[in-house]
Amino acid sequence: MNQKSSEWLEYVKQAMAKNNLGKFLAKDKLGGSVILEWEKATVKEPGHSENMKGVCGVACKAYTEVEVRFLKKFPDVVEKEEYYKQFKPLFANGVEHVDWKLVEKEMYTRIKQLHEMDYSQFSAEDIYFFVKVRDKETKKLLGFTIFLIKSEYSQNSVKDISIGLIPEAQGRGLGKLLISSIFKIIPSVKRIFLFTRITNDKAIGAYKAWGFTEDPSPLQDPNFTFKKEHWISLEYKIENADKLQKAAEGFQNS
Repeated sequence: MNQKSSEWLEYVKQAMAKNNLGKFLAKDKLGGSVILEWEKATVKEPGHSENMKGVCGVACKAYTEVEVRFLKKFPDVVEKEEYYKQFKPLFANGVEHVDWKLVEKEMYTRIKQLHEMDYSQFSAEDIYFFVKVRDKETKKLLGFTIFLIKSEYSQNSVKDISIGLIPEAQGRGLGKLLISSIFKIIPSVKRIFLFTRITNDKAIGAYKAWGFTEDPSPLQDPNFTFKKEHWISLEYKIENADKLQKAAEGFQNS
């Protein structure tokens, strides 16, 4: 275990020992008012499972399309990767005969299962930050992101493990607000890193527009297998970019 990394995890725990949730007011790029609400939790706390289930509907809508597009590009994974083995019967007669509507339905179910599963087998030391964005007037959930801090991560680094928006909330700059929120929650963060599908062109373009660049030496998380042919690793460093910090400066405490 990297000593500095371990110290970073402990620092966040101590600094936020009595600060488990909060809210910010922000403006989207169209001038609309939104609320960003966040909560900190470990897998042993009720907040983790409650938040995972709370964002499940948005995640299913956001990621089904992304994952199906990936399968269309790399159908061979149904033979090689555990995650996709349940899709194998749908590909039994060859890619040209796949019923993609059934694949979408199965993918939606798979993503739903991941958000409703028991995560208690994972480390209770890891810290998760759930951030949700809601319409200020209606309180409707528009999107979410989840940040993670583990002892294996480098000093002052956080990993964004999931982000999603409902389709009708696209184009308002809410993804940028969600990612920016970590600088308001933990001002000492200096680096955000993430992985996204190599086929997810829209997300890759957005990340790079915000200041992310490709990570030449991605971390091999023990709970995540990184394959360069399937994923792209991106990082945001405050010494190289400032768009997200500036966005966070516009948030008001609620």
